[in-house]
Amino acid sequence: MEAIWTRFHPSIAKTLEVVQSGKIGKIVHIVADFGFLADYDENARLFNPALTGGSLYDIGIYPLFISKLLLGNPKEIKAIASMAPTGVDMNTSMALSYQDGAMASLFSTFGAKTDTTCTIYGTKGKIFLHSRFHETKGMTIEIEGEAPEVIETERHGWGYSYEIEEVNECLRSGLTESKKLPLQFSLELMEILCEIRKQIGLIYPQEK
Repeated sequence: MEAIWTRFHPSIAKTLEVVQSGKIGKIVHIVADFGFLADYDENARLFNPALTGGSLYDIGIYPLFISKLLLGNPKEIKAIASMAPTGVDMNTSMALSYQDGAMASLFSTFGAKTDTTCTIYGTKGKIFLHSRFHETKGMTIEIEGEAPEVIETERHGWGYSYEIEEVNECLRSGLTESKKLPLQFSLELMEILCEIRKQIGLIYPQEK
């Protein structure tokens, strides 16, 4: 199983519950970002092409994960980026559209500390995942004509333990892959990442 720890957070389970209940209606748009100001070091993992550096692969995967989890595979992807001197992406902006008409606006950067939040807009209301959304302890649900509802969700420590519990449960059940994060999901997510990387012109040394 790919170690996307966010998938197993109680906050994500609650988000799926609210979305699937129809409370916010049909999803129309998702906006998510992840950014922090990184000290530039051409030899460090974040910026070194030989170490698969760049904001897309390091933190851009989190906004992409939440959009795929909620909307599936996009029918169209448009991506642009600005590059660090080493040739890896410093900032990447992604626009995705889906078969049902929904869209997503996603962003990753090493150049600034962003809010690192996620807003899921529906036809009846919205869900706002508090910062940092991939490990959040809560969300705010706003439905048209109703008072905002703030929901606190559990998070033990930094939140890594939940994926450990999932692996242990799979082992106890004799499963060869997680039903929450099957191998096909990881493959499709990587295909999305590869398409974005192709569009922004990011090629790693081992690929040349």
